[in-house]
Amino acid sequence: MPTIGAEIFWQRLGLEGSIGDTQMTQIEKFIRNESGATAMEYGIAALLISVVAIMGMGDTGQEVNNLYTDVEGAVGTAADN
Repeated sequence: MPTIGAEIFWQRLGLEGSIGDTQMTQIEKFIRNESGATAMEYGIAALLISVVAIMGMGDTGQEVNNLYTDVEGAVGTAADN
């Protein structure tokens, strides 16, 4: 089936120059609009950054906990002597 342009489509429906033209223009603009795709790309990038940051914070938190445990042990040993 051959493809026809929007103008010919609306002419064949007898809606040339009527509200059909405006609706088709709006639909074409919506289809060509890439702002939603850009927002999705930014969202995915933010998600990946968040995941990496959370993983890094978990590792850092464990290291800080180990440091405090070592300090606690050293202070306890010093207090006993």
